[in-house]
Amino acid sequence: MFAFGEGLSGREAVALGLANKVLAVEQVLPAAREVARMLATRPLGSLIATKKLMRNRARILDQIHQEGAIFAERLKTAEAVEAFRAFAERRQPDFTKIA
Repeated sequence: MFAFGEGLSGREAVALGLANKVLAVEQVLPAAREVARMLATRPLGSLIATKKLMRNRARILDQIHQEGAIFAERLKTAEAVEAFRAFAERRQPDFTKIA
């Protein structure tokens, strides 16, 4: 596909795991807003760490090691405390009050 410069349909991209879904043009903005709302409920520090890992071009074994180290650090945060507390209390975590 890449070597020959061939195009890819949306459905093909989804089938290959390169995209999550195919949307009509008028559905894109509402879907993007929904994703933004969902991301806004997630712990900011974890999102930042995930983006950092995604930008790293290290070899896969180095990446796995780095992911483990970051995960261990993330377990020490207020976000982790809230996540575990919410789990124990059987409620959704609220990360919006954590600075």
